[in-house]
Amino acid sequence: MKHEYSADESLPDDRFGAVAIRFIRLPIAIVAIALASCVISPNGLNTPSGEGTMPTAPAQTPDSQRSVPDGNLKWETWKTSISQVPIPKAGCFDASPPDPQWREVPCATERPQPRMANQSRGAGRVLRRRSVVAQSTAHIHLATGSFDSVSNATQVVSNFPNVTNPLNGGGSDEFSLQLNTNDFGITSPSLCLGTGPPVCAGLVHFQYWNDGSSGNFNSLVIEYWLPYAPSCPWGWQLQPGGCLQSVARSNIPNQTIADLASLSLRAGPDAHGNDGVMLITTNGAYAFANPSVFDLTTAWTEAEFNVFGFCCSLEAYFNTGSTLVVRVDIQDGASSPPSCQINTTTTETNNLTSVGCCSIGHSYGGGAIVFTESNATPPPLSACACPMGSSWNPTSGNCECGLPGMVIINGQCSPPLNACGKPVGTPCCIGESCLHQ
Repeated sequence: MKHEYSADESLPDDRFGAVAIRFIRLPIAIVAIALASCVISPNGLNTPSGEGTMPTAPAQTPDSQRSVPDGNLKWETWKTSISQVPIPKAGCFDASPPDPQWREVPCATERPQPRMANQSRGAGRVLRRRSVVAQSTAHIHLATGSFDSVSNATQVVSNFPNVTNPLNGGGSDEFSLQLNTNDFGITSPSLCLGTGPPVCAGLVHFQYWNDGSSGNFNSLVIEYWLPYAPSCPWGWQLQPGGCLQSVARSNIPNQTIADLASLSLRAGPDAHGNDGVMLITTNGAYAFANPSVFDLTTAWTEAEFNVFGFCCSLEAYFNTGSTLVVRVDIQDGASSPPSCQINTTTTETNNLTSVGCCSIGHSYGGGAIVFTESNATPPPLSACACPMGSSWNPTSGNCECGLPGMVIINGQCSPPLNACGKPVGTPCCIGESCLHQ
């Protein structure tokens, strides 16, 4: 993998507290191990209004399947507005429609850290299934993951991969949304401990964890990884092959599979030394910002977004027939749109298979990738591969012809056929039943 090298400032010892709770969710039980509290510094860096944080991204195409408050247009307008408002400083913030302003809320002092089963790639971390990622030709300063449509998905649980009947015996609505960076070389002496690139590398995961039940473990999380580190700097947690420093906020309402199509995760660094992550839902928006550990402005070149298992190398299992159309929008100032690539930096997976991916450019630079993933049989057409004369219908989850009465047959918009394989209305004769159908 190509690495981008950047110099990092030394990390002050008091920038982060330790992580609060680390746990593994099993299909039937949750084992919680209390470690230490993860404390957000109250002295976050102030960000002047309109500067640096969270620049504007284009509004997503409204989806008729989305479960949104009364007045879909008003909600879409509010969602776009709040996504453009900078997170004021390091800390925790909420917003509720119709007010497009952040209000500061307490950050819970105890937070889950379900990464006990994670293994870093440098020491044999098993990345079982690679995802579709948006690869930039420049450096990403903001990324947004969302869903153009969610079709026929009625259940999602997190379970260990390759188990029999994974939808049985577990909970419901257990998943994570992850917006992950590529790994990149760093040269900070305080983090590298005598090593250098590519051994000394960084990686950031912006995540939302949804536990599906009480919501006690629902959190926005920023994970900083040293995935190849042979030993850990002070304040970092030793994992099975790498080092982790994690900060989070909780107090986020539980989301259900019916809400999935209207969820979006937005993250990136700002110009004042913070990393920020926003979760936008049907009932409000939730934000969390923290002083940066790495300089993503010179390192972030790939953005991976998807629905994954809740934690701990688990897999998100959707019911059979589920189809998702995923959008990863990036802002990088590049003149060319991102390309679709296959990669991953997480050990969590899902049971959906990618059908196709396409790239979309923005007039102001940057762009998006859109890809379809499904476990339906037969698999649906890609949202990017609709035949001429047809377009993607997010409600049905299929390409549909624009002319009334036309259907897609063998990759083309054609009149529907009768039992004889002829256009409807044509008689079946010459050795056939000669029925006018």
